[in-house]
Amino acid sequence: MLNDIYTVLWKEARELVLQQGSPWRWAGMQALNLAVLGGFLPWQFGRAWVESPAMMALWLWMPLLNTVNVAADSFAGERERHTLETLLASRLPDRAIVLGKVLVAVGYGWATALGAALVGLVSVNLFHGNGEWVMYRPEVWVGLALLTPLASGLVATLGALVSLRASTVRHAFQVLGVGMLVLTMGPVLAMRYLPPVTVDPRQAVLVVCVGLVAVLALALAAAFNRFRRTRIPL
Repeated sequence: MLNDIYTVLWKEARELVLQQGSPWRWAGMQALNLAVLGGFLPWQFGRAWVESPAMMALWLWMPLLNTVNVAADSFAGERERHTLETLLASRLPDRAIVLGKVLVAVGYGWATALGAALVGLVSVNLFHGNGEWVMYRPEVWVGLALLTPLASGLVATLGALVSLRASTVRHAFQVLGVGMLVLTMGPVLAMRYLPPVTVDPRQAVLVVCVGLVAVLALALAAAFNRFRRTRIPL
């Protein structure tokens, strides 16, 4: 099973890089993303980028867009490139295919978040340190280690479910984009109209992580149940 998952991982990672035309072009795009997420934005926000826990939501949301892009392409892209038939005819187990595609999207989103956080930390200290070293709070590191991969995993799994039924990558991305907007703007609007509540950041991160684990488990179960070779439209 692990070898099968690795096979799918390698295939998906290779296709992700080659979609940009060449590895060098892909590397250049990633460098540009890190320059914006980890360089320009922290330079604009200043020390608040590191010291304000609320900033974690910003650089968590942006890398999730990369996860959405990969997840939208997971099955709809195979259908557009006419390679889905070959994938379904392979000896790879259904669960290995689903997990391999989800893990590639998770790894891409997580790596983007970690890279942006580390480059942003250097940028803030370089331009706004004023002679002292500023560091993220412990709950931010916990969020990077747990919250980011869990959120990316949930988005990737839901994206795979949408991509399974979408006729094109564009259609899948549009559906996922609307879903992301609802999921992100909903809590923001709720916080605006609800009375202010004092919340311990560590407890908040823990509660959110537990909730994400539960929802992610349900989403994965739904993806395993939905992905049946005989029921996948070509």
